[in-house]
Amino acid sequence: MPLLYGFPVSFDGHIKAFFNNIEIDPGSQVVIEGRAVLSDLEMIAPQALSLGSVAAKFEKNGNGTRISINDQQGPVQVDAVVTVAETGFYTVNATLTPRASSDATIKNTLVMFGKADNQGRYTFKTRGRIPLKF
Repeated sequence: MPLLYGFPVSFDGHIKAFFNNIEIDPGSQVVIEGRAVLSDLEMIAPQALSLGSVAAKFEKNGNGTRISINDQQGPVQVDAVVTVAETGFYTVNATLTPRASSDATIKNTLVMFGKADNQGRYTFKTRGRIPLKF
């Protein structure tokens, strides 16, 4: 059963991260450099789904940060880029593709992102602002 928009979502998993530089000065810079891996990622609510692992690379992008996110051979191929500007404005551009070995629950859940293209990829784009008040 696909997820329904607005339902609370809970995840479980493990994170390992190494950041060699974090500089946050609201309005001036939001620079994060390093790597993180989320492993054994599972959605536990509203339905149980094993999602595998994803890796994120954080790089300086002007006075902001560019985060590249890729799966680690999980049930969904993930290719995403998140950019965060020094003002806190962010954009997310992601492509999610179920692998042939993915179970039907994952394939059905991806429908919440809309219709797949001819290669079975679902595109997710959003933008917003992180309030940077300290």
